[in-house]
Amino acid sequence: MAACPCVYVSGELVGEILRNLRAPELEQWQELSIPTARVGDDGVLSVTLEETKPEVTHLDGVYLEVDGERVGRESCLHTPAAWCEVDGDRHVLSPGHSLELRFRVGNARNLMLWARGYYVPLTQSHVTVSPQQ
Repeated sequence: MAACPCVYVSGELVGEILRNLRAPELEQWQELSIPTARVGDDGVLSVTLEETKPEVTHLDGVYLEVDGERVGRESCLHTPAAWCEVDGDRHVLSPGHSLELRFRVGNARNLMLWARGYYVPLTQSHVTVSPQQ
């Protein structure tokens, strides 16, 4: 079974990204088609990447392709984050954590979310259990 971060658009699950990239040496770009019907009336697309499984995701880059043109997240213009550009500085998503993204897309006809990274499944040996008191 593939494991990877879930992708939600306006609160609705649309798929997963970084499928089967379960080790650092497998890091690469991967895309996911996003339904244009999910774009808000204001022309803004709200995307959430959420780690819902027992694994840790390492994101090195995320962007949206809008009608064939690359569009960065709005906040990357003002305060660049680790995943704004591919530079080896990764944003880490642990189980239960998410990353909120907003893209200004207008009246787009074709949307493709791109992410570069990988994830590492957590095993029993990686889980720390606090002693009971």
